[in-house]
Amino acid sequence: MKSDDKYDVIKITIENFVPWLESKFNEKYEYSLESLKERFVGIFTLFKLILQKIIEIEQILSEDTSDQSTYTKHKPLLDNMIRLLDMMMKEFPECLDLEFVEYFFLSVQERIQIFLAHFHQIFHLTHPDPNINNKIAKCTNSIDSAITLIPQSVIELQKRAELSVPLLKYIRDCKGMFRIPMKKLKDEINILSNDKSSEDFETVMEDVKNRSKGAMKFKIEFVNKMIDLVKEASQYQFELNKMLKPYYAMANAIKIKGKKFLNENLKSTDQAKLLKFVNLFLRSDFSNNVLPTIEVNEMAYIIKLLESQASLVAEYKKSLIKGVEEFHLLNPVEFEITVEKYKLVMSEINNFQEFVHKNFEVIKFNKDTINQVIKDIKRVVDKYKEFQNGIYHYQEILELFQKVRNLSGKFCYTEFNEKVELICEFNL
Repeated sequence: MKSDDKYDVIKITIENFVPWLESKFNEKYEYSLESLKERFVGIFTLFKLILQKIIEIEQILSEDTSDQSTYTKHKPLLDNMIRLLDMMMKEFPECLDLEFVEYFFLSVQERIQIFLAHFHQIFHLTHPDPNINNKIAKCTNSIDSAITLIPQSVIELQKRAELSVPLLKYIRDCKGMFRIPMKKLKDEINILSNDKSSEDFETVMEDVKNRSKGAMKFKIEFVNKMIDLVKEASQYQFELNKMLKPYYAMANAIKIKGKKFLNENLKSTDQAKLLKFVNLFLRSDFSNNVLPTIEVNEMAYIIKLLESQASLVAEYKKSLIKGVEEFHLLNPVEFEITVEKYKLVMSEINNFQEFVHKNFEVIKFNKDTINQVIKDIKRVVDKYKEFQNGIYHYQEILELFQKVRNLSGKFCYTEFNEKVELICEFNL
């Protein structure tokens, strides 16, 4: 994180943004949450005291060279108590929010019960050496005193927390608004970093060039022509998939939960059309083999049906990342134009494949040579498709990053009066 003095802009990496956000919320709402935080600190101080005393008991036993059997016997128990308390201490955030507060109250009772079951065994620990017994007793007495204070402290804390629920919820939602898309962004970048489609395409292309020298000239000409056609088709397919993405999700919801999301007044004929289309829509080869055969008007009608199912649309909107993703109704004119372009280029691809066969037959290559050339063309084209998909994936990641950056900039200026620029540490 650094500040550009010239423009007074704070530049923050994706990894550091949420921690920075927590510190800013902590600073802004310090007084509003002060008494609640003090009560939390009081309870966590008791947990810290108990942890220190458990560690002290562990050290007392481990340093006793005269009798290691007692230490060996109780070490797993002590280790479990230390791990549980240490984990609880690390959960305490810099800035309180509803997610932490709710989880604390849900888990604290169970954790205390687990701890008490462990402590009961430690409380009855005896050692042959009276001096060591006395040292351990001092520790267990301190632990016992701390434990007796926790229940009432939790009750008082809960009463105070209820007063702060609206603010705690607001802070939680704001952090979640960025945590979710930033996690998605990092996940997508990690996936892209493992994409070797470019290297694979170059390798296969080079391999094809180095084999079947007799058919080389024709082969490369056909490969390049096919790649040009596939590149154009891939662009239209990418645009169509972006348009249809919401409807893929809606169709999947219908498939999983049946008619649950369909309007009660939906005509039986429309319902039949919709359910039939869902099965086609979710086929893995929909874009390549099904879409080019469907009438545009028919598909546009089905999409309108999907858009008119209120519960279905509401369910889909729940899956969208607030402030980053939006649901836009399909533009039928744009959709029809893109589909027709896609169908046209797919037809050209099919015609060109037939032309390749005929061309090689005219040149009188033998059947094995023709089959090998066609096979090589398919290998190169398939790898190119993967490479092209990698490019589109990269474009989607850039678009997502830009949206998250814009969102963070607007939010921080409105919330904290700070000019913030999100920067990506992953070399996009």
